[in-house]
Amino acid sequence: MLTGKKIRQIRKNIGMTQSDLADKIGYLNQSQVAKIEKGYRKITEMDLKKFSEVLDVRIETLIENGKETN
Repeated sequence: MLTGKKIRQIRKNIGMTQSDLADKIGYLNQSQVAKIEKGYRKITEMDLKKFSEVLDVRIETLIENGKETN
């Protein structure tokens, strides 16, 4: 599963909206989260760290084979 899809799945499983996640990450709006979830935007290492903290998962949970997959 690609990183964006994993983020979406985890976010939905904990009942968080894209807007909630965007606010907690520090994005201006939810469209940035949507683009990452759909694979339209690459996720930076800094963003990956923020996502793992906000979603309360290890970075390894969000990535595949030790590499960013989007």
